[in-house]
Amino acid sequence: MNTAGRLETQYGIYDRLGDYRLFPVFQNTTADIRAQIVDLWRSNNALPAGADPEARAKQVVIVAVDTQDKPIGVSTVYRDTLAHAGMKNAPEGDFYFFRTFVQPGDRAHNLPKKITNRTYDYLKTHAEANKPKGVIIVTENPKLTRALIEHQLGPFGWVHIGEDARGKLLFRRDF
Repeated sequence: MNTAGRLETQYGIYDRLGDYRLFPVFQNTTADIRAQIVDLWRSNNALPAGADPEARAKQVVIVAVDTQDKPIGVSTVYRDTLAHAGMKNAPEGDFYFFRTFVQPGDRAHNLPKKITNRTYDYLKTHAEANKPKGVIIVTENPKLTRALIEHQLGPFGWVHIGEDARGKLLFRRDF
């Protein structure tokens, strides 16, 4: 059985965008899927120096696959306090800190925006004790300007809340 066949059987298709299929794998990834995700990151030189690919692969919420059933994009989250982002006078509390990666050849058709919003939707409905207050995006990509993100994600409820100590833009969406 191919990867997508296994994903469809195990998780069900969460959403589609054109030929891409999105699967929710949060806290339930297999070693095979994690290995494919690590390969995706490595082949695109997508992880920062010092990042542990296996640990990050365990943080995947949504995996997107192409028509060849290969992972082409993912979203990941880790749980932390908003103070982690380095903001002064920030409201305290736990949040999911969100990251996404879609390989360059597959970024068309608003796929990163779809993965971002579907990750939020999934986490909002995910049953868990002591649920975080919401999701924080810390922009790492310098191409993602405040105006662009506000235009693309603002209509969905993402709000610019400032910058972290490194000057990275922060966007928040509460549950």
